[in-house]
Amino acid sequence: MFYSRTEKPCRDDPELPQTITRNWLSNGGGKKKLSKLEDSVGYVFNIAHDALQIAMGLLIDGSENIEKIWVFKSKLDPEQDTLVAMCHQFVVIETANWYWSIEKNEKEILIQRSKFCSYKYKDDKGLITAKYGVRDCCRRSQRLTPLRRMSSAFGRKTMRDLIKFIVENNELNKKYRWDFSNCKAFAKRVFDEFARMKYHEILLGCDLPHLAYDISLKVN
Repeated sequence: MFYSRTEKPCRDDPELPQTITRNWLSNGGGKKKLSKLEDSVGYVFNIAHDALQIAMGLLIDGSENIEKIWVFKSKLDPEQDTLVAMCHQFVVIETANWYWSIEKNEKEILIQRSKFCSYKYKDDKGLITAKYGVRDCCRRSQRLTPLRRMSSAFGRKTMRDLIKFIVENNELNKKYRWDFSNCKAFAKRVFDEFARMKYHEILLGCDLPHLAYDISLKVN
């Protein structure tokens, strides 16, 4: 779970990691299930499967409704010429107060939260950089561009339901495999569960061709 330094968790508690650990241990756990890393770009909470619902119950407002949901894809390598099959796919969610991204990689399931979906700026040399935003950045590093929107829909259920879905489907314990247990399959499962009346097709998405578009670095 990734937060920027200016975007504090739901509970403004300097002892938050210890609070989560204590809550987990008081519910029968025997090991520390959460660690907190703090650096110049934000807060990262590393949460194990067994502690996920308890930890996220303290970190976020689980009652927030999922209002909109998208699937985007990006390059795996800067030298790629096509995004048809070889690509990274991730989900972006909008709630009343936040934008979120959720994605699977070889090591983890990463959830990011920000007030921005996208925020770009132009420096003194005229270079345009994606500085903030869960769509354009991953751990505050700019995603490879162009990004392409594949699927979009109005959402359903709540953030609490999303965390419950991850736990009940044992998503954190599913071993990553490039051929089928990968970012694409995970993005499809999340989108299909929380999109209203739409299903994500892994190769083409569910948006009509004339609605799909590439997102390059340009200031809106």
